[in-house]
Amino acid sequence: MTQHTEPPAGGRSEPVLNCAASASSQPAALSRHIVLIGPMCSGKSAAARSFAELLGCAWTDLDDEFVTEHGPIPAYIEQHGMDAFRVAESVIFARALARKKPQIIATGGGVVLAAKNRELLQDQVTFWLDVSPHVALSRMRGGTGRPLLAGDDPFARWQAIRTEREPLYRECGIGPIDTSTMRPGEVAQTLQGMLDAASSTHSVSTRNP
Repeated sequence: MTQHTEPPAGGRSEPVLNCAASASSQPAALSRHIVLIGPMCSGKSAAARSFAELLGCAWTDLDDEFVTEHGPIPAYIEQHGMDAFRVAESVIFARALARKKPQIIATGGGVVLAAKNRELLQDQVTFWLDVSPHVALSRMRGGTGRPLLAGDDPFARWQAIRTEREPLYRECGIGPIDTSTMRPGEVAQTLQGMLDAASSTHSVSTRNP
């Protein structure tokens, strides 16, 4: 299992984080998992790392956990098929959510495809990160290492996949949060601001209405 950890946070405060701590030099204390969803190339992994550093908590990348357990994703899909990959991905996702200590979780772009995963997301604080097509094009490196983008036109494939999944992201996540012009640290600051505002009113929506 690949789990990235930062120094432990202090005391706990409902519902999501301790605003008094986050406003000071002390890291905020999470009371629930925070899950980042969104299309490929939206910067979920980098944002999760920066957000965890900002809050002083643990973070994990589900693709990294998959590779640690099963090996490279392209090879796994080639050998076992996409359906088997989605099943294994869902197992890893459920296991991450079952951890008692709250953390930041960066997911793969297709985690929302499984109905059970979407159900699990309703009980988490879930943010939907998005990115413009042209910025995604600059980040995808010709689709290298991304089996779903294989073929003559990875950009067209990315656009089609994003369009197909957009209603699911909208169903499950708070957003969209456009990361196109933001660095990971700026995304983290944006997320923290949203959590601070929600925590000050003792409420946070886990999904769009």
